[in-house]
Amino acid sequence: MVFSRFEFALKETGYISAPGSNASPDWNRFVSAYKENFDVTSDIVESYKYLTNEATAPNRQKVISDSSYEWKPQSINVNAPKLVLAVDSIKLVRNNLFHGGKYGDETWGDYERNIHLMSHSISLLFAMKELDSDIAAIFENFA
Repeated sequence: MVFSRFEFALKETGYISAPGSNASPDWNRFVSAYKENFDVTSDIVESYKYLTNEATAPNRQKVISDSSYEWKPQSINVNAPKLVLAVDSIKLVRNNLFHGGKYGDETWGDYERNIHLMSHSISLLFAMKELDSDIAAIFENFA
């Protein structure tokens, strides 16, 4: 729900896909606009580390043939801007848990890990909304 509210706020504040395409939030434009302003403060450092550390970051499905895939640890580019890493992991958590399912991943039955992934993602989303007062207003008042 929090992720959906954030994406709604992105679209409502102009971070939306190009004309002629399906309406979706333009995460890349948001990241480009705020990657220099995103600070990992003491209140989100635990969440940031959990989601961007290769040992605890969400796994990613990788296609290995025309009809099969396997789960692999996420590749973390330590030189990427912090906001890039945070957004990539948050989107991956959402996709794994709510869209693609985690079936077949060794962590599927680890409910404590799933709770950590969701709660840390939510913490970072709440911090990210503060980067833009218009996003924060839409997120808090309309979504």
